[in-house]
Amino acid sequence: MQITINGNGGYTGLSEVFELDTADCNPADAQELEEMLQDVHFFDEAPELATQAIGADMMQWEITVNDDGHQHSVRFTDDGSPGLHPWKEIVEKVRTLH
Repeated sequence: MQITINGNGGYTGLSEVFELDTADCNPADAQELEEMLQDVHFFDEAPELATQAIGADMMQWEITVNDDGHQHSVRFTDDGSPGLHPWKEIVEKVRTLH
């Protein structure tokens, strides 16, 4: 499974890209990432998560996953809402393993 995270925004206009292939991870980390994606029903989610974002300085994230030729992307603006917590955990996990 290939995972790409793109982040843009923040106070400084930060741009970040993290790419990870779970085949290159240790099995426990790969399994944890796959479970995190399953828990949020990643491949069934709309391409844009609804948020209460107000303001141009919030980070915007896009998670793209390619799993055996099945590719899907989900975008969201980090407005601090509790519903985004699992999505931000995915971003942090990939960032850590990157």
